[in-house]
Amino acid sequence: MIRLTPIKRHNAGEFLHLKVHESQQQFGDFDYADRLIDAYLEWATNGWQPYVFGITFGESTAVGFIKISYELAENSEYANNDLNYFNIDVFWIDKEHQGKGYGRIVMQEVLKLLKTMPQGESAGCIFLDYAPENEAARKLFTSFGFVETGEIHDGCTCARLVL
Repeated sequence: MIRLTPIKRHNAGEFLHLKVHESQQQFGDFDYADRLIDAYLEWATNGWQPYVFGITFGESTAVGFIKISYELAENSEYANNDLNYFNIDVFWIDKEHQGKGYGRIVMQEVLKLLKTMPQGESAGCIFLDYAPENEAARKLFTSFGFVETGEIHDGCTCARLVL
């Protein structure tokens, strides 16, 4: 069973060994420790609490990592967006666990979670981005209804799902 496990002080080290395939290194910064530090610095600086989860299989096997933020419309970095939104900032599955359908299961769980509005305020959509040449990511996200917006941020294709 795949689970979203909140990353806390006691379990953060369990996810340090995660790596993507060499061929995927070109698609982004996959340094877990850097992403975790970023999340908590953003929280300390901006006052919002990030949703930072380790992805586990069974009781404790670390297989991935996901970081999600909640953003107000007035701070949106996306064009023509007047909705509060979630942003899936980081999402990856370890190279040893890819191809097993875990990414699809995680997206199902993440969408279910975000639709409950865990931050207590409404969000009208979810944004994410991926490298334009990352066909596996495009295929996964569009299968859940994400639509490419035509925007490019830091060389990545932006996509949006209206909730």
